[in-house]
Amino acid sequence: MSGYLTLRASPAGEVAAVVGPRLLAGIVAGPGLYEHRSVWPAPRTFDAAQLLAVLDAVPLHGRGGAGFPFARKLRTAVSSGKRRSVVVNAGEGEPASAKDSVLLVAAPHLVLDGAEAVARALGAPGIHVVVGHDRAAARMALDDALAER
Repeated sequence: MSGYLTLRASPAGEVAAVVGPRLLAGIVAGPGLYEHRSVWPAPRTFDAAQLLAVLDAVPLHGRGGAGFPFARKLRTAVSSGKRRSVVVNAGEGEPASAKDSVLLVAAPHLVLDGAEAVARALGAPGIHVVVGHDRAAARMALDDALAER
């Protein structure tokens, strides 16, 4: 199966997902930071109003059951006036799901760029990335990407 990536769910080798070439076009095992930057330059720094304007123009919805609009979630955080945190939930709450793991293995720097852009716009002091203990490949890809950064 050329062009397919098999994600292991655990060190024991259970298969979490086999992802086809359309989603992973041009990606072998997740690009390093140098390769990522050749396609995606460092993200612009937005303030909250600028980021909200961009998000209002792009229909970005969560992939959970509700498909909640991300711009509305961000707008609520901004208007609350409270201290903010950025959480990247890649915890794979659905047992048969592997979409978060696939994204972290295939494009970890893209995920981190987005989280960084939101954290800067909100003035959040840090970013929390949640990855399930049973997602060894995703954890390794994230660890490698963080070490590069």
